[in-house]
Amino acid sequence: MREDILRERQKKLQEYELDSSAFPARLKGERVSAADYLDRFHGERKIVAGRIFSLRDQGKIIFCDIKDASGKLQIVISEKETDSFALAARLDPGDIIEVEGEGFTNKKGEKGMLARSFRLLAKALLPMPGEWYGIEDAELRFRKRYLDFLLNDEAKELFIKKAAFWATVRKFLIAENFLEVETPVF
Repeated sequence: MREDILRERQKKLQEYELDSSAFPARLKGERVSAADYLDRFHGERKIVAGRIFSLRDQGKIIFCDIKDASGKLQIVISEKETDSFALAARLDPGDIIEVEGEGFTNKKGEKGMLARSFRLLAKALLPMPGEWYGIEDAELRFRKRYLDFLLNDEAKELFIKKAAFWATVRKFLIAENFLEVETPVF
């Protein structure tokens, strides 16, 4: 099964490579984070980039949630409103995309972005573990920390706090003229 997914994604990758706009050497314009977009720029036309975490294809409209370091943003890709809608059908969870669009608020009061254009920045060839379940195997979680941080916000926050703690300790000890002999041991 995993080999089938890998073959299918490699085929999609080859199709994207035929399109000259895929995998740009440079990004368009200035990007904002998902959290900044929701807080400060909602309604304005801006560019946001992130990894696709969920994808719901409804035929002429595709809903996807992208996530960056700051948070999650719902993107709506509509056949009527979005350039290169046909490319959206080849997107998979795990792909990293750049989206330009305007904000909207749905009937439930949730904020999102209506995509006017998007570009694939990186194609994920291997499927991500399910976001809902995360990584259940503890050994795999510790061997592949990047997947754990990708799916588990609590683990990521703990990692950030630990890094800040050790940076503060290191700064204090350096100010007291201690030498760091072997990283990360003082």
